[in-house]
Amino acid sequence: MSKKNLSKLAIAVSVLLGSCATIVGGSSFLEMETNPENINVTLQGVQKANLKKSLVTPFKVELDKSTDYRVFVNTPNYVSEEIYIDRRLNNWFLGNILLGGIIGMLIDYATDNMWIHNPQMISLDLTRASSAPDEFEINAPVRLNYPNGTYETVFLPIKFYKKDSNQARSLECIRLEVKQEDCIDALEELAKQDSINIRSQVASNPHATDELLENLAEDDHHLVRGRVASNPNTPVEILRKLARDPNSSVRWEVASNPSTLTVLLHKLASDDNAAVSERATYAIEEELYFSPNY
Repeated sequence: MSKKNLSKLAIAVSVLLGSCATIVGGSSFLEMETNPENINVTLQGVQKANLKKSLVTPFKVELDKSTDYRVFVNTPNYVSEEIYIDRRLNNWFLGNILLGGIIGMLIDYATDNMWIHNPQMISLDLTRASSAPDEFEINAPVRLNYPNGTYETVFLPIKFYKKDSNQARSLECIRLEVKQEDCIDALEELAKQDSINIRSQVASNPHATDELLENLAEDDHHLVRGRVASNPNTPVEILRKLARDPNSSVRWEVASNPSTLTVLLHKLASDDNAAVSERATYAIEEELYFSPNY
């Protein structure tokens, strides 16, 4: 167990022993079903790249709340582009302000219950994956669950590429299956794609060069800039620039990035957007809790 996780555990135990507060929020899961079944799926942590699982559909798997995830679907002949499973602040965590005060919030923070993953249920009809051309796209129904017990179904466009195609080989860089020096040219080409999803994948890739991240930080779409802002390898100067981005979700990602300097977090703590301000405040408190002098 890492020093940070030990510190989290110590915080949770000490708070539990000293109060009657209860933890709200539960486990986070991802479910996936496919037609046909028995399709191979790779699930890989983003902030924790060592969290990697090989799964077979249908499945339901518990997710580690301390990381986002990349999901790749592998049929006998095709591989999908990345499906990104991101975290959002659990409404129950913010509700602790009323239910448990700082004690309840601290317990949830120490146990990662402040996070919930979306999407939580993905269905894929892959019947075309045996006779399709070099690439095809499906609109996959995705169920998004909410803490109040409600849900909605949205449709996520997902592209699939034949495994011997140039595009599929380039995706190997995104799946972190090849060395960095073999990915530079491929990632530069992928960054020019019209697909927002593909450019976003490049922006979050640990193999992306500083120059490439700088270019993607100027992307027209906020989702791409947001991925640059969340990439732990993004240089400080780029994070400083993205902290002034007109889109609040990009600034929120800067506040969540473990590489963001404390001085920048203090500026974001005064952000006009409440979610950005709260996230930066949590990050400052996190540094305080885990500092050697705390």
